[in-house]
Amino acid sequence: MAPSIAETTQETAQVSHETPSKLAVQQTTIASSLSVKPLKYSGSLDEYKSFDVTNVIGREYPEARLLDILKDDQKIRDLAITVSERGVVFFRNQDISVDDQKTLGQKLGELTGKPASSKVCPKAASRELDSIANEV
Repeated sequence: MAPSIAETTQETAQVSHETPSKLAVQQTTIASSLSVKPLKYSGSLDEYKSFDVTNVIGREYPEARLLDILKDDQKIRDLAITVSERGVVFFRNQDISVDDQKTLGQKLGELTGKPASSKVCPKAASRELDSIANEV
């Protein structure tokens, strides 16, 4: 079993050569980062017809258009919450560009607490898209 945060902090204090006040700041930072509350669904996607694919996993939005959802940050945030709760979300017959897909992925993270420093690597994304295009 993994040690508790208190045990880890005590071990750090024993081996650390840092000042007690600096250690207290580290402990406070660790504790505050662990007390993040779950995001709550606002209901912004309720205007779209949907159904749960199974009773355990998956939700489908058969008529929703990702390009419309992409224009509304609250809907993107609720989409991220739905994905988190249901594991997978289906949108059929979408006409969405690669750039819009990147924007959607970036916004899904930004609106749900992803660190601002975390970005899609343009070179890696470009190589992957080239590889996919060559396979088709």
